[in-house]
Amino acid sequence: MRTQTCTSSAFSHLHWKDTSAMSSLTTSIPATEPGAGSSGSAPYPFDYEGWKRISDSGAFRILADSALSSSHRIRDTAARMRELGYAGEDPGLLFAVATHLASTITSILRFGSPELKSALVPDLLSGHFVGAHAITETGAGSDVSSMQATATVDEASGKVRVNGRKVFITNAPIASHVVVYARTYRGGNDEGISAYVIDTTCPGVAVTANHITASLPHSPIGELELSDVTIPQSWRLGAEGAGLQVLDFVMKREIIYAFSADLGRAQKRIEDSVAFANSRRQFNSLLAEFQSVSFAIADMYVRHFAGTAMINEILSKIENNQDITKEVAAAKILISDANLQTAIEATHLRGAKGVQADSTSVQDVLDALAGPIYSGTNRIQKTRIAAMLGLLTDG
Repeated sequence: MRTQTCTSSAFSHLHWKDTSAMSSLTTSIPATEPGAGSSGSAPYPFDYEGWKRISDSGAFRILADSALSSSHRIRDTAARMRELGYAGEDPGLLFAVATHLASTITSILRFGSPELKSALVPDLLSGHFVGAHAITETGAGSDVSSMQATATVDEASGKVRVNGRKVFITNAPIASHVVVYARTYRGGNDEGISAYVIDTTCPGVAVTANHITASLPHSPIGELELSDVTIPQSWRLGAEGAGLQVLDFVMKREIIYAFSADLGRAQKRIEDSVAFANSRRQFNSLLAEFQSVSFAIADMYVRHFAGTAMINEILSKIENNQDITKEVAAAKILISDANLQTAIEATHLRGAKGVQADSTSVQDVLDALAGPIYSGTNRIQKTRIAAMLGLLTDG
């Protein structure tokens, strides 16, 4: 079978460089709009103006700021994500931003070849390119080692042929580039899982947008079909067979960035709840005077304080080159659960108004429901903690 190699010339397509065209896009577009490889017709709500606003602010460029140490780049990026969450940016948009930061910018800066860095990093940092990573398959969700996608190395040509189907990919409908994790075969031998960067305009790539979610509806999720997608070996990230190490590295950063945004959102939620309790009167008294209300808001603060302290501890450990595996897993569990609980408490505080169809509180709860699931479910995180503590688990 003849296959067309996707070479660096494919990088010439700049999805986001026509800023005048971008400004005319609405927040609800057909799935065929973002990338040449896309198909399908379901409308996908994505805040293009918000994406441009965040990219223009320099949020993506922090990770490559040569004036900062690598640990301070992570700290400053986490701080920016928290600021964006506090400012009220849509949580779906912010998860798309966190995915872009971790999946592609982080992975290429840390593990990419000089060719990949020069070809992609400038436009990823500017937001002109949009990144994603494709991990989950129909039969391999949390069990990453069971993935069936393949990357076959052709010894003669030095090319890699990638085949497979990936599902539940954040940013897929708008992505220009996706980091695909696939089992690598060389000379018929299984060399383990590797990570490869795929341009969504490559021949053999089909991206579909077909997951409309109640939680984080403005975070576009799609599927990826790869049929004999042929790429140079220089598009691999890290060593052959080291894909799980790459994935572990970037997922820790994704958790830091995504849940820093949640901390910002929770902080604003607490402040809004205090203001509401201090202004709303029932039974001739302010809501704040009822102990059940004041205790509930105090509990919101305690959860937020604990989550903030955990993220700060993680950032300190990164600065000191210490392992953060347990800490990241614990922070993900605590912050996602706290974000959901504080969203529910804030809704209850507002009574019937909190559950009206047009209430922002309802969507706030729905958005928070996704936290315990994405970036590795909380149950998987508990399994990881147990193993790190030395418990003799099956995993």
